[in-house]
Amino acid sequence: MDQNAIDKLMKLDMSFPGISFGYHSRALSAYLDSLEESAAHAGAQYRLRKTRELELQSDKLFAEEHAQELAGLDALAEDHIPHYARISAILLLWGLFEHTVFDLTRYVTNRESKALKLRQIRADNYVQQVRRYYSDVLGIPIPWSPSVVQALQVLNVVRDACAHRNGNYMDAAKEQTAALKKNIENVCDVRMSGSQLDVGAGYVL
Repeated sequence: MDQNAIDKLMKLDMSFPGISFGYHSRALSAYLDSLEESAAHAGAQYRLRKTRELELQSDKLFAEEHAQELAGLDALAEDHIPHYARISAILLLWGLFEHTVFDLTRYVTNRESKALKLRQIRADNYVQQVRRYYSDVLGIPIPWSPSVVQALQVLNVVRDACAHRNGNYMDAAKEQTAALKKNIENVCDVRMSGSQLDVGAGYVL
């Protein structure tokens, strides 16, 4: 490394949160790249292990019971395990976004000596709150396009549905279910299957 490069490195503000974001985002990207393969492998291993257990119990089960147990294993391996893997990915995606925004906002707020905090801004959702704080308080409008804003708001909605209800709206108020359906109606690979929010690989990846 030449002296000029060393001088530039020494002038870097190592407390700037954007430095760590690159590492976290690359790690998350690698995790998502292997998500479907890992979920499929986990499902296959679970099915294999439980099938062997059923074989050992075959003399204690009626044929119909045995068939039902096998069908249940297929549903768990092919549907439920991938479902929970995708939910975990949604939580990680939103968590990285929210954590990065929080750290960056705290950094800029302290640098600009602003008394008003992000959490004190009223808005309909977190994305609007962030945009309003940067524009009105920090004087730094965020150059998010309408499509990016929409995508972040949908991710916020999907994340909340996964985190607070595990995607299950069976006992939810009709207004909550209707609002969720409206927010996801034009989103690729996110849909309601009965009362269950179904997040497909196409949305996560």
